[in-house]
Amino acid sequence: MSDTVSLPLKKPTEGAFLSMDQHSPIPVRGPALPFETLFDAETSAPGQGVELHPDFAAVYGGPMRLRPPTDGLPLLAMNFVTAHDGRVAFNHPDHRGGGPISGFDDNDVWLMGLLRARADAVVIGEGTLRAEPSHVNTPDDIYPGDGGAFAALRRHENRSTLPIFSYITFAGHLPREARVFSMEDAHVVVATTRAGARRIRATVRPACKIDILEFGASGVNLERYARIMASEYGVEFLLCEGGATLYGALLGAGLVNEPYITRSPLVVGENPDNPRPSLVEGTGWLPDDAPRMKILSARKAGDYLYMRYRATYPA
Repeated sequence: MSDTVSLPLKKPTEGAFLSMDQHSPIPVRGPALPFETLFDAETSAPGQGVELHPDFAAVYGGPMRLRPPTDGLPLLAMNFVTAHDGRVAFNHPDHRGGGPISGFDDNDVWLMGLLRARADAVVIGEGTLRAEPSHVNTPDDIYPGDGGAFAALRRHENRSTLPIFSYITFAGHLPREARVFSMEDAHVVVATTRAGARRIRATVRPACKIDILEFGASGVNLERYARIMASEYGVEFLLCEGGATLYGALLGAGLVNEPYITRSPLVVGENPDNPRPSLVEGTGWLPDDAPRMKILSARKAGDYLYMRYRATYPA
């Protein structure tokens, strides 16, 4: 599969991946309920990486250290909320996205805001954008109450004002009405096929800066995409927010490093006439080649669990 880039790529001047010795206070409101730390491997095991600002660490109840990227690939984290039975969406016109699964849990959306505040780029699949075209993957859009604190955290970690907004699409069916395309200060990177690129150029009239990465005729090479994001855009922490098919493809490519999974107490069940996706769709494994998840931390608030894992892959 040959890869071509349709627009010139420039590394951003901001977005370096570093931590600072001096910590200026950041007033963080945080969620209404405190996180109760049940287990955190990082509290007793120092390691390399970007330390979370102490004012945020005090709310989160732990360090949330971002490990340096390796092998020319960004550190890739997933963020998902699942129901008690593992479903990630109701797949209903009136109940789209992960919000109804979490019940718009305050701790879950605050944690999502924190991860976005630390990300150099946020990537989602085409279906996720179509489901919520009015949503923009910024920390203040999901948790405006700490919008100023999240912006201060981005400055503290020397990141750009906004993360790069990235979309993976084979066919290029991006909703032209998506709010991100009207944001003049946004930078969008789309990975697609040649046919998808043609469709996007014909249908989307963005006010934002948009780069289209073309990956041949039949699909998107996800490893190549991740390397381009690292080498051409300076992305060292890449956050993926779904959907389930993209999660499965990234796991299948061995690219996922750290999933953050919120477990909601809701039981969603199945609807045979309108299938409801589980956490991973479109990719499957047998026991000998299945990825495994090592638990790094577990927290709770009310009846919700907030877990962080490290993905490992068979040799």
